[in-house]
Amino acid sequence: MVSAVGDHGRTARWTRWTTLTHRGDGPDGLPGSDDSGTMSAFYLFAALGLPDRGQRFPRAVTRNGAPTATVIHHGGLVGATLHYDLETAPTREPATP
Repeated sequence: MVSAVGDHGRTARWTRWTTLTHRGDGPDGLPGSDDSGTMSAFYLFAALGLPDRGQRFPRAVTRNGAPTATVIHHGGLVGATLHYDLETAPTREPATP
């Protein structure tokens, strides 16, 4: 929430605190029930600095100003700048397993 009003430092500080105090690699590493991945998704978006403003869907992602592949490996993220173009409704059907 504080990121939405421009206080990115406080967002980073609270996200890091949450990571250190409420996350771990053991059986109790996630708070609450994470059966559907909601808590993990919340952490991921908070760590990326994307504020929770309702349901958003990525329209496009660019890396260093150029369109990027669906999967980006760690080496492609080092030193890169990602830009997410978000929309409030998906423009295509989601993938099915």
